[in-house]
Amino acid sequence: MKKRIEFFIIFTLFCALCLICLVGCGGGNAASMSGAARDLNNTGNNLENQGQTQDKNQDKNQEIEIQEMSGIQLSPTLSPTPSPSPSPTPDPVLEILSNMTLAEKVGQLFLIRPEQINPYESARLKTARSVMDNAADNSGANTTELTNAMRGMLDRYPVGGFILFAKNITSPEQVIKFNQDLKQACKITPFLAIDEEGGRVARIANHAGFEVKKYKSMYSIGATGDFSKAYEAGDTIGGYLNQYGFNLDFAPDADLTTNPNSNSSGIGDRSFGGDPELVSEMVRNFISGLHNHGVLATLKHFPGHGDTSSDTHNGYVAVRKSWDELLNRELKPFINNFDMTDMIMVSHVTAVHGNC
Repeated sequence: MKKRIEFFIIFTLFCALCLICLVGCGGGNAASMSGAARDLNNTGNNLENQGQTQDKNQDKNQEIEIQEMSGIQLSPTLSPTPSPSPSPTPDPVLEILSNMTLAEKVGQLFLIRPEQINPYESARLKTARSVMDNAADNSGANTTELTNAMRGMLDRYPVGGFILFAKNITSPEQVIKFNQDLKQACKITPFLAIDEEGGRVARIANHAGFEVKKYKSMYSIGATGDFSKAYEAGDTIGGYLNQYGFNLDFAPDADLTTNPNSNSSGIGDRSFGGDPELVSEMVRNFISGLHNHGVLATLKHFPGHGDTSSDTHNGYVAVRKSWDELLNRELKPFINNFDMTDMIMVSHVTAVHGNC
């Protein structure tokens, strides 16, 4: 029994000693393995850092090569400066209006005869029934130059333009100077207008002091059916009007005539004809000719004066047609050329229904 106890104690001590040895050896190996892992991890980190450095260097070299090839210096850290938005182009008309007084704006609505700002001639005009009728044109008022008194009147009444009649014209040199003086006396470039239709209404062509091409009538041009002849007439008239200082022609006549040999309406052979489509195209080509020389055009006499029984210069005139009838005839040359004309002259014609 005593031997068994001794054996058990010795065996227990032996096992404990073996266990201690095993633990000591295992801890060393674990420490060794832990150190090796740390070394391996450090090596991996070093390799990764080296790879990143190489990538950065490679990217930098590529960027330098691109810059050298393109000749452009790029800044990877700065955003491109945005271009400033272009300023809107100012409207010249609005600029002029913004600097005008109310009196100047109202004055631009009036286009007058020179006599109306001539204190020495305006009294004669007052005796006439109207500045636009024949009595006014033959009243003896014949202003042919701009005087200092007229300049003073323009300062007080800044009108929008002037129309010259035959009595305001004596020679090419005179009309050029007169128009230049009128233009220079106005703060805003005025309309310098004239009735130059060609045919019997032509203040320049029918004046003895001017040598320009004359036309028999617009009706004779319309009768050819050749639209180029209407353009040639507008081009010729526009050429000499521009030469003499005019910028606005009260032409072409867009009326339809039913009887070119009758002057009872005041139109007659001033019209290109009686067919709405033909007259429309003749009018369009005449306007193109005027525009070729920077001369503004005026369609007249809205809504149509060619089929009336009397002349508006002499009194009341009525057009007794329905709206549909006007649309299919008289109004067509106006409607078809709204996109071409610069102005429309309204006639003194009254449109009525029935027997009013």
